[in-house]
Amino acid sequence: ANGRPINTVPLSPVYSSNNEFGQAKDFRDYINPNLKANSQDEYALGFEKAISKSLNVGAKVTYRKMGSTIDDLCDNRGLIAYAIRNGLPTATASADANCRLFNPGIDNTFLFDFYGNGTRQAALVTNADMGNFPSAVRTYKALDLYAEHPFDGKWYGKVNYTWSESRGNMEGQLNSDLAQADVAATVSWDFPEIMANSLGLLPNNRTHQIKAYGFYQYNPEFGFGANIAAESGRPLNCFGNAPNPLVQDPYGYGNYFFYCGGKPSPRGTAGQLPWNYNLDLSASYKPAALKGFTFKVDVFNVLNRQTVIAQNETKEVAGDPTTISYVYGYQQFSAPRSIQLSFLYDYKF
Repeated sequence: ANGRPINTVPLSPVYSSNNEFGQAKDFRDYINPNLKANSQDEYALGFEKAISKSLNVGAKVTYRKMGSTIDDLCDNRGLIAYAIRNGLPTATASADANCRLFNPGIDNTFLFDFYGNGTRQAALVTNADMGNFPSAVRTYKALDLYAEHPFDGKWYGKVNYTWSESRGNMEGQLNSDLAQADVAATVSWDFPEIMANSLGLLPNNRTHQIKAYGFYQYNPEFGFGANIAAESGRPLNCFGNAPNPLVQDPYGYGNYFFYCGGKPSPRGTAGQLPWNYNLDLSASYKPAALKGFTFKVDVFNVLNRQTVIAQNETKEVAGDPTTISYVYGYQQFSAPRSIQLSFLYDYKF
């Protein structure tokens, strides 16, 4: 009568891929209600000067510092410490399996039902309660120098050099070195021990970058462009197992630690990927007889250089520091040469 099968025989218990069984989450169980937004401060000082009608030069110094960040905490020891300090029962906190969004490295407030009766109370869990996380750090320092030839009716060109350093213990909302794309839900900050040796050069660090680009207008119909880029390789890590899993890996995370061979392997100290060089060319045709029409061809990676731009950095098998993972060192290469043909029509009302 209601469209459901009758006389069914279940083959197994009911399962849910995320253990929520289709029910919406209650945000109060998963977030610090006083959560600070992601923020960073930036300071920049620079100048531009026209040396002549055909040459401009400039320089800029940039400094960025992360103010606050968000990730998830999957450790209930902070709630247990708060309960003990305030004379509350610890059983509910001990059995809690939720991960919560929080601001790493500082005190956080969580709403928690310590008595298991459906009534939540605000618990100010100190950073000491949580095991003394390090402060969340990310700084970026850069020096930019450039020379530019303004467009004179025939050609335009610009050359830019950047020296930079990106250092800290948090790349951002993702972990590209572990190929984690879970926004604000990485393994970083899940518990204090996993942050050991995490301070160093970040995955997006490119110490040197050189870029040159420009275009030449042969006549009103034909134009040509070029883009040249060269950048030093990103730093590499060596991920492995904690040397004392019972103490340093209380949640059995395995090979996500900045340790290799039982020894500390600080972030960014396991080598560096090679320089990456790239040349792109383009040509455009605007027929005078077809006003508003443009035909364009772009050739990317003209030299077809296949440069390593990323590789698997997890060296040890989870739970077995003596065995090297079969995917360790697997490499990702830059995109091969490709050609793009474009047709554009620009109509002005």
